[in-house]
Amino acid sequence: MKLHLQILFFLLTWFNLSATPAFAKVALPSFAVSFQNTENPNLKSELKIGVSNFARSSILENSFSQIEVFWERSVIENPARKVVQGAGSVFKVGDNIAGFFVNRIKNGTNGKIAIVGRKMSPVETVGNSLATEGKQIELFNTSFQKDNIFKIDGVDKTWGDITSDFNNLKKQYGTIPDNILQNSLMYKANLVWAEKIKTQGYTIIDLGNPTNEIAQSVFYNMEVQTIFP
Repeated sequence: MKLHLQILFFLLTWFNLSATPAFAKVALPSFAVSFQNTENPNLKSELKIGVSNFARSSILENSFSQIEVFWERSVIENPARKVVQGAGSVFKVGDNIAGFFVNRIKNGTNGKIAIVGRKMSPVETVGNSLATEGKQIELFNTSFQKDNIFKIDGVDKTWGDITSDFNNLKKQYGTIPDNILQNSLMYKANLVWAEKIKTQGYTIIDLGNPTNEIAQSVFYNMEVQTIFP
C-alpha cells in the first residue's frame, strides 16, 4: 500500500512540474523513491527503472510540446516573421534604386524584372544594381537582345539585322525623324519586346524621365503606352 501511495505522490508532483512556462530552464530532477522490503529484488529494480524512465520521457515530451506551441503562437501573433517565397521582388512607386526613383510599376509573376525609362543610362544603372543583388533582369539593349530573334511584319529578324538598319538610318539622316523611326526595325523590335514583357509576367519598372530630358522619345512613349495603357 505504501508503494502505491509513493508512486501516486510522485505522479502528482510531476503534474505540478508540467505547468512550468515555456522555455523555463528544465532540469531533470532526481526523485528519491523508497520501496518496502520485498522478497523479489528483480521486481524492486524494475519498479525503480520504470519510474525513472517515465519521469525522463514525460519531461522531454512536455518540453517539446511547449516549444511547438510557442512557435505556432509566435507565427500567428507575428506573421511578418514568416518568409514567403514568391516569384519575384515587389517594388512600389517612390522606391530608390541606385539613386533613381520608381516612377511607375507593374509587378509581375515570373521572377524577371524589365526596366524602361526616358534615358538609357539610368535604365542601365538600375539594371546593373539589381543584377548585383542577384535579380534576373532584362533591358532592351545589345547586351540582352543580341542573341534574340524578333518577328517583325511576319519575318524573323536578328539583332544584327535590326542594329544594321538603325545605323544606316543614322548615317542617312543624322538625327532620325520620328516618322522614320516609327517605321524602323529598331522601333518595331522594341514594340515586340514591350508586348513580351507585358504579357509574360515580368515585373516592369518605369523610371520616367529622371534626367529631365526636354525632347520626347518615340521609343519610350511607345513602351509606356503599351505597358501602362
